[in-house]
Amino acid sequence: MQKKKLKIYLKGFFGHDNTGDDAILDTMLRSLFDEFEEPTINVVHDNPKYIEDKWPVKAIKSHFIRYIPSHIRALYKADFLIFGGGGLLPSDNPSSFLRLLLFFVFAKLLRVSYIIVYSIGIDPIQKKLSLLLARFIFNKLTDFNSVRDEYSYEELAKARVKNIKIIFDPGFLAEEDDSEACDVLRSFGIGTNDKYIIIALTKPWDLEKEKAQSLRFNIYLDKMARIISSLYYLYDHLHFIFIPFKYPEDKEIAELIKTKIKKSDRVHIANLKNKHEVIRSLFKWTELVIAMRYHAVVFAISEVRPVAGISYSTKMDWLLDKTGLNRYSIRIGIRKTDFYKREFDPNYEEFLYKILLLLDEKNDAVMYIRSFYDEVLPSLVPISDIIDVFL
Repeated sequence: MQKKKLKIYLKGFFGHDNTGDDAILDTMLRSLFDEFEEPTINVVHDNPKYIEDKWPVKAIKSHFIRYIPSHIRALYKADFLIFGGGGLLPSDNPSSFLRLLLFFVFAKLLRVSYIIVYSIGIDPIQKKLSLLLARFIFNKLTDFNSVRDEYSYEELAKARVKNIKIIFDPGFLAEEDDSEACDVLRSFGIGTNDKYIIIALTKPWDLEKEKAQSLRFNIYLDKMARIISSLYYLYDHLHFIFIPFKYPEDKEIAELIKTKIKKSDRVHIANLKNKHEVIRSLFKWTELVIAMRYHAVVFAISEVRPVAGISYSTKMDWLLDKTGLNRYSIRIGIRKTDFYKREFDPNYEEFLYKILLLLDEKNDAVMYIRSFYDEVLPSLVPISDIIDVFL
């Protein structure tokens, strides 16, 4: 295929020390640089030095008004504005859709050739104005619309958006780094014959703003510590590796839970900030994954490893349901305004039972995942393939 020089403006939620978003961006950039000769790529990224050291791109801070000259220069006569991937519309508030509408109109005024919406997540849209704005944005302003799951598809269909494609999360295509992953395991004293469980938890409450949730938060910490302690004593050959997917909150959670585990010489915390390739490889050899992070589930499924999940979002629900792993998972309602529209705590004792069941039924779980992965593979479309359609 003939190489083409392109000018691309790439906007997502990048540069916030989130492993999943880092994996999405690297996957997209690798696809673009592999396919096209010396493209000019401007990435909206809040850690410019990191991304500019890693890739031959120009980074622009996300605060649009403050850095508007840089955004104008990057958008003016760009061949493609790529909006994606990940959960870029996490709110039902009409203001989120209005800002997106104004941004796309601004891009059109600057003579952007094509606007591509790539593998985004759409959370439930309830407000009538949000539905109307979504319909206008995705029917009138964009040239290609794709979402990462069927729930998101249904939300846009509800808004009467036409021509929607499902392209599964680009995180499924993330690279690996087996060599450094092996070094990490050795640093924990985990040998080639040792087995381990990966734990990817997060802090679901903002206690500075939600002081009333402190009791629920402390119960969550205590219960997760008890679950890990129980597994620790039941399986004396297993190691447990906390892998933070978002810094600093996930690392803080891991540290708090570890302090509550009386005996923890086989409990480890990996510090792998900005190293999603290493994290991906660690999933390759794990016995199973206990996950609250969406991309921890994506990585596990990519490596065909069993997952016991804690779901607090529709995206996690969909992935666990689709793979049959909901049998081994639980739900938690964080607040009345999010996802399940109510607060509720799971039965943590039931969750321990489900983890034990999963350890006994690993082969069945792997079979479910393999079946799902056969469906995923044809729907993993690199961003370069979409751009090629317009050239």
